[in-house]
Formats: sequence, C-alpha cells, structure tokens
Amino acid sequence: MQQTNPNTSDTSPSTGATTKNQSEPTKASCHFARASTSRRSVLKGMAGGVVLGFTGIGSTSATGASFGDGVNLQPSYFCSGDQQLGWGLMNQYPAIQTVRIEIEPFSFDEVVTTRDDAKRWIDEATTNGYDVIASYHHYPDNGAPDAGPLQSAAEWWVDHYDYLTQDSSITINLMNEWGDHTVTADQYASAYNEALSTIRSGVGYDGPIVCDAPGWGQETHRLAEATTMIDDSNLICSVHVYPSGWNQHVNEALSPSHLDVLDATGYPCLIGEFGNWAASSSGTDWEAVVDHAKSLGWPVIGWAWNGDGSDEPMNMADPYWGDSCSASSYTTSDYFDVVYAKLGDSPADTTPPTEPSGLTTTTGETTVAIDWTPATDAETGVVQYVVTVDGSNEHTVPAGTTSSTITGLTPETTYQLGVVAVDGAGNQSSPATTTATTVADDTDPPASALVIDNFDDDPGWSTNRNDLGQWCGAGSFVNDAGTESGGVLTLVYDNGGWFQTQINRDISNYATLIMRLRGANGGEADDILFDMGGVQTLLSNVTDDSITTDFTDVAIDLEAAGVDRTDSSLPLRLNFWQGGMSTLEITEIRLE
Repeated sequence: MQQTNPNTSDTSPSTGATTKNQSEPTKASCHFARASTSRRSVLKGMAGGVVLGFTGIGSTSATGASFGDGVNLQPSYFCSGDQQLGWGLMNQYPAIQTVRIEIEPFSFDEVVTTRDDAKRWIDEATTNGYDVIASYHHYPDNGAPDAGPLQSAAEWWVDHYDYLTQDSSITINLMNEWGDHTVTADQYASAYNEALSTIRSGVGYDGPIVCDAPGWGQETHRLAEATTMIDDSNLICSVHVYPSGWNQHVNEALSPSHLDVLDATGYPCLIGEFGNWAASSSGTDWEAVVDHAKSLGWPVIGWAWNGDGSDEPMNMADPYWGDSCSASSYTTSDYFDVVYAKLGDSPADTTPPTEPSGLTTTTGETTVAIDWTPATDAETGVVQYVVTVDGSNEHTVPAGTTSSTITGLTPETTYQLGVVAVDGAGNQSSPATTTATTVADDTDPPASALVIDNFDDDPGWSTNRNDLGQWCGAGSFVNDAGTESGGVLTLVYDNGGWFQTQINRDISNYATLIMRLRGANGGEADDILFDMGGVQTLLSNVTDDSITTDFTDVAIDLEAAGVDRTDSSLPLRLNFWQGGMSTLEITEIRLE
C-alpha cells in the first residue's frame, strides 16, 4: 500500500511505513463501453481453466486462480520477519478467504528478512487454509514511471518463485503499484509485455498474474486500454481504493463508474487494496467504490491485517508489529470493522451479539478466575470473547470457552472485570461487568527465617547487595541484569541468563531454602540449573513443588539435595542456559 503524488514523497523506509498523499493532476478523459459480465463468480471458479480476454470468455489450457475476499499483510519491515502473523485470530473470521502478502525483495539489502521468511509466511497462510496472492513490493519503486523496476520485479520472480512455492501455491502479483499517473496505456502495455514474457519463459508458472493499475492502482482507464495491447491473456486487473484516490485520465477522484471500463474488458478484476486512511485527503468515496466492485462480482482485499506503518495505522490486528514483535496472540483493533464489514458475499452484519451474563469469580492472591453464561448471535455467530480488566483488554478466548483466569494481579486489590462477546462480523456486545477483590498475601516468613532477599528496593537491586549485605547480581538476560520493582525481581530469559546471591555463612541451622516466585508459562523449573553447596542440577530435581503462573513457594530440602551448608562463602546460583524461554518473577528468597 503506497501512494505518493508527483510532487510529494512521504514514505518511511526505516519502518516500512506506508502512506498516502495524493494530489489531483489533470489529463484529458477517455471512456470505454461497459459490458454486463460479472467477474466474481468467474474469478472464484477459474481453477477449471477458464481464461478471459478482452473480447469475452474463452477456454484455454492455462490454470487460473481461485480466491475470495481477504486481507493484505506487510510483514517484511518488522521484527526481522520472525513475528507471529495472527492466524489464530484470523481463523475466527470466515469472510477472510485470501491473503495478499507484500514481499520486499531481499536482493536490495534494504530489509533483513529473507526468502526463508517469505516462504514461511506463504506456507503458514496455506496451512491455515488461505489462498495466497504474493506481491513484489519494492517501496522506492512504487509508482515508478520507467520500465526498469517492473523488469527487475519479473527477474526477481524468476530467481525466487520456485523456492517460495516448494510447498505452497501462490498467485503472482507481478509488482505492487508500478506506474505513476503519467504512464500511458502504450507504455504500460510495453513494460508489462516484457515483464510477463520474462516470467512465463523463466519459471514454470502458467497461472494468472495480477497487474495493478498504474497511478498507484487508480488509473482504471489506462489499464483497460492497455489490456488490448498486452499479449498475455491470463491476467487479473487490480485496483487500489483509498479516500485519496485520483483518476488522472478523467481528471477526477476515483469513482464507482471508473470500475466499469475494466469490467468491460472481460478480464477478471479485483480490488487489491482498500481502506480508510485517516490522514488522506477526501475526494474518493472509497466505500461506494468497494461496494460497486462487489456488485460487479469482484473479490476485494482489505488493507491491512498488520504491517501498515502510517501515522494512524490501518491495522486490523492488535498489537501492531511496529510496537511489539513478541505477541503470541492478537485482538481486533478499532480499525478492524472498517475492512471486515466489506468482506464476504452476504449483507453486512451490523447486529452485535447479546451480552454475556451470569458472571462469577473466584479470587486468589494474584489471580481471578471468571466464568460466564454464553452470549448468542443470530447472524454470523459469536467467535470470541474479550476479557477486560479495569476497562482494558486483557486477552481473548474462543467461542465455546466461557471461563478464563486473569493472572499477575496485586493482592488485596479490587478490579473491575468485563467480558465482551464478538461475532463473525466484528460486532461487539455491551460488556458484562463485575468486581472482584484479590485476597491478602498471608505468606510472611516465620520470625526464625533468614531472609536472603525480598527485593523491596532496600537495599536496591542496582546496588548489588542483598538483605544480608552480601553481593548479588545477574546478567545475560533479555532484560539485561533483571529489573526490580514493587517487591519483585523480574528475569526475562531466552536460553540465557545467570543469577547469583551470596550467603557467605554456615547455614547448618536451616533445613530448607524457599524461593517465592512465579513464571509466565508455568513449569519453568525445567529451564533452571540450581547450583548451591556443591550441587548442580535442574531445579525440578531438587524440589517437589512446581513453578506456576501464581506466586508460590518452591522449597528445597537442603540436606536431601546434598547441599553443603557449612561453606562460609556459600552462594546460590541459578543458570538459565537450558534452552528455555520465559519470564521468572522472584519476590523472596529465604532459609527456614
């Protein structure tokens, strides 16, 4: 998704931000007659070998694409390509049948993502049941008026198509938004004839090739005229629709009737991108254009599932990859309904589900378990519930699940909890709410206990002194030496990290080492090497207790473990190089 006018360049290569800023240049108009042939059913059924040309429907041996409405993804600029793409959330919305993945070419060394990353994105989409349109997207060349970048795109496909499609099939979108508003139909046809010939002769691909209209996907009349001069008959014409849309050929904002000239060519057509970019100038009634495309039977592909880097991002999934690379689950954003309401063949579902009811809670020191009675939705059905804490989204659970546990809370604190039902069209119910108060922390150590450290910032962790006045420290964690806040030491590890606190005294009078802690996932005792008094073994081997997602005491019988308690320079060490990845929070270490 990239639109820039001839006088303004507004892109952000470092973040992959995509923006729109379109002026309104002028050009003499030209019109084509409109045919009544509907394209949606033909395009979705092209797998049978039906190919369309300017003069009408014909039959050839070429293999076509088969896809319905969907969404765009732009992962190349974020998270080194390693981010989870959000299939779990997407799978809950059945109107999404196709994903168009924009791939920044690796050969320019402008992104760190590789073709292995691109192959993973394609394979994951295929595994999750989606048809894939893959688009070459070299952002400096969006809107390029000369043929060179289009030919470079064709050569890139020759170099990488076979590798990318070892395990999955794709429909090639030759290049994202080649050609500015000045490119003529003759120039467009000439450039595409060379590029299409390169692909057809260079790789074993005889499927349809998506061709974006020039003028950042908006010059429908130019593309319609160019199809009469393009030698390849197995094409799909693509239009991109935003509020800033401008059709210079007829000297006016892009309008619904401008699609008719493409529909009349007999080629299958689609809306390759559409959305409501808040920062763009007004002029095009983008919803009317999309609605007209649907009335013509064109599939429509919304911008964007994730990866839009505009100042006011058009991302359907939250969090945005530019803000978080570690998300393992996603929720729908405020922008989600803008796109999703346009997808699917049925009339838009605008009726929210009923409100969940019968909320009950069970509280612990730092957890609240919440249950509810299911909501109902007569149209697209309930697909998920959003659980909120004090008005903020906490997490989502799929339809069919009517309970959830909220962790990481503070003892003796009252929270407002809510549950919101979401249907298949993205409509949200009114929240069902209740309050719950966590119970008091009754784990004060006995008076006879020796507290090694309770991480209460006295002395502070940054001073490298524990409550015995001895040295302590940590390193090589994702969060470096760990962080201390609110009586908790937090250690974030990814197959790395060490923690050590010195006891430096004979502890023969103490039988048990107790660490009060919790893990982000639970079961972290298998990730930690315990090292104390001559004993080196996994923590899980010296305790009968489990690390859970709630603060619990993990006790180690020192004598049974074989720890030498007489060492006057005794340290406690924890080593995290065991292949695990999680977060460990420690609130106290003591001897009893």
